[in-house]
Amino acid sequence: MPVDLCNAQAAGEAILEVLVQSQPQDNDLLSRAQLREKLNQQLQSALGSATDLFIFGSEVAGILRRDSDMDLCVTTGHSLEGSLSRKHQQEVLTDISKVLKRDYPHSILISHARIPILKVEGRTPPHFDICCNWPGVRNSHFLRHYVENYPTKIQPLATAVVLLAKNNGIHGAKHQGLK
Repeated sequence: MPVDLCNAQAAGEAILEVLVQSQPQDNDLLSRAQLREKLNQQLQSALGSATDLFIFGSEVAGILRRDSDMDLCVTTGHSLEGSLSRKHQQEVLTDISKVLKRDYPHSILISHARIPILKVEGRTPPHFDICCNWPGVRNSHFLRHYVENYPTKIQPLATAVVLLAKNNGIHGAKHQGLK
């Protein structure tokens, strides 16, 4: 079936418009950095100085939108040496949930997801997910390489895929969908 190039051009322009409108502002980026630092301090204080948080996902990959949540990977010293068992990941995330409960009472451990995550919603965005999946950090940097080398192709495509997934209810680990 031939592609209607007029409609394809209009769709491309609409995707680019959404991309421009959804770009985070400086204050969005500042609040994300401050939140990450606050969380890192809380976790190190409660779980030990070897605990560290790494950002990954859309922010690292270069496809961040204003409405994006923040994806964080927690490491606990030995977790960088090898992957943690699913049970150990769940234990770490349960401990983190207890630490964050006072400031973030709306947190849910999603243990049935392919990668267990702690989904946290604060009073104000950004909301955030915490996992113990180091390969997610590596994969985000890998994707960033493509975004940086093909910015006019990959970033709009990624935006279109995420919007399509959200609009069709197949976005998010809770539903084992695209993330």
